[in-house]
Amino acid sequence: MGRPYATRLLTLDPYNEAAHRQLMWLLVRSGQRHAALEQYQHCRRLLADELGVEPSAATTAVYRHIRALEFPPPCYLPQQDSPFIGREGEVTAVSQQLAQLDCRLLSLLGPGGVGKTRLALEATHRLWQQRPGQFLHGVYFISLAGIDLVHQIPLLLAEKLSVSLRGPAVPFDQLLNYLHDKECCSFWTMWSICWSGMRRRWQTCWRGCWPRLGKSSCWLRRAPG
Repeated sequence: MGRPYATRLLTLDPYNEAAHRQLMWLLVRSGQRHAALEQYQHCRRLLADELGVEPSAATTAVYRHIRALEFPPPCYLPQQDSPFIGREGEVTAVSQQLAQLDCRLLSLLGPGGVGKTRLALEATHRLWQQRPGQFLHGVYFISLAGIDLVHQIPLLLAEKLSVSLRGPAVPFDQLLNYLHDKECCSFWTMWSICWSGMRRRWQTCWRGCWPRLGKSSCWLRRAPG
């Protein structure tokens, strides 16, 4: 449901809380967090004045989720010492592809030294600047340099995402549980190490999590919508 459709639906049925919730999500994902919170207050006043009721638990949960978001979302990409020059067409193409809601994995492939990592960093950073609601829970940089054993990867990922691993549960499963409702982008370098050792688990992650992933000698990733 797009924003014009949600707005039209609310014109016809102003008490439709599902449409209010959808409009709140559409607003925050377009970078208008304040407008999304105001939409909830509008819904709340309307229901109270006309029907004498409060918004449903589902609507209030969306409001609280949006209110708790850090905005703009955090961006943990490494700073570059020199400006990015040229390759505008490629930057635009990567950014547009990554912005698609059905893009869970984006890979940039090519010989070493051709600039895959720098291109992906530039495209991701520009998308984060231009559309801050695209990745509501942040953009993360994950380098697998120095990782020798596959089982170390979930521990590294937990550290980067500030996830506390507890109890006997498998670390990867704990990460999936954390990520299932997150909208984030994770940018990986030296991805082949991770893919070769954990292919089936990552395929499960792409099917079941919010985040959509993308890659280069790096990668990028994001969640379900």
